[in-house]
Amino acid sequence: LYSFTASGCAFLGCDLREASFPEARLAGTRLHGSRLDDVRGAMSLAGTRISPEQLVPLGAALLGVLGIEVTD
Repeated sequence: LYSFTASGCAFLGCDLREASFPEARLAGTRLHGSRLDDVRGAMSLAGTRISPEQLVPLGAALLGVLGIEVTD
């Protein structure tokens, strides 16, 4: 999905773990029920729609892109 462009489509219940989205344009795409652990190019997911249970895996990817480290 390196430079995939979509608008208003859906990836529902897909295994997108470790998927690469560095130049994708997916605004308006629904990702509900899909696994988003360790996705690459998370900033390209701007404008997508996710469900509450996807918040932590995608949030971790976004923190990594921003260079934010979670430490004790």
